[in-house]
Amino acid sequence: MWLGLDKWIAGYYAFQARSHYKRHRYTLCHRYLRLLSQWDEHFLSNPMYAGYMAICNYELKNWDNIITEVETALFLLRRHANESPDAQNLWQDLKNHLTDLRHVKSQSMPIRQAGGI
Repeated sequence: MWLGLDKWIAGYYAFQARSHYKRHRYTLCHRYLRLLSQWDEHFLSNPMYAGYMAICNYELKNWDNIITEVETALFLLRRHANESPDAQNLWQDLKNHLTDLRHVKSQSMPIRQAGGI
């Protein structure tokens, strides 16, 4: 009985996360993705939810390990981009954000002064 209840609750959180992502409510989407991770530990192996989490972190400016998270989501979405138009759009968004993040990271690197004289 509990196993069925766990899957039902995880399905509800997955539906809410997907629905809030499509409406560009990134704070609520991020909240439901975190709740989903508590009820279903393997949800990040689903490429769409990994992409949703990466986009939510990007939009909410949670910069901790964002580049690796976006790269992981791109890797997972790579195979599914041809199957679904939603996956294709998410893959394109993540790809564009990754180039932005790499540019910002290279601009924010501190310049070291030459010591000596």
